[in-house]
Amino acid sequence: MSDVQVPQSILDGMKKVPGMGSFFSGETLGKLSGLGTLPKEAVSENDVWTTEAEVDVPPFGAMKTQSKFRYLGGEIRNGSRLEKIGYTQQMVVTPAPEQSGNSMKFTDQSVSGTTYFDNVAGRIAESEVMSKMKIEVTTAGMTMKTDTTTQSLMKLVSVDTSDKSK
Repeated sequence: MSDVQVPQSILDGMKKVPGMGSFFSGETLGKLSGLGTLPKEAVSENDVWTTEAEVDVPPFGAMKTQSKFRYLGGEIRNGSRLEKIGYTQQMVVTPAPEQSGNSMKFTDQSVSGTTYFDNVAGRIAESEVMSKMKIEVTTAGMTMKTDTTTQSLMKLVSVDTSDKSK
């Protein structure tokens, strides 16, 4: 994915959490999602491929992700044959040398999902990702612990843009 649009209300809310404002930019989420990464060569059922990404998370360091994909075969959904791809991801933060008491670490994480790719149209038709994370952030002498569960569902829907008034 290369053009992720994050609602302004989320960006505004994340600016209040030290170091997290830049993490929730569209560019960063696009890099970390892994949803748009497919191999150039043909795959067979149960083939696996991985991608890696790294983004800066000031003032904590760099977050590295490894996304693992598995082709699960074809499936008929809403009358169309779609290619089913399983997805898991692991993340780790490497501290910056000059972090000065700032740190972020994942104490527990589970990220997995399924993407359905429309080979005829050449695009993702839908995707669902379930993320459970426990994160410990230390900054300005305070340690904050978060425990989040997020379920993201993306589904491509056709929009009729024809002028029906004619």
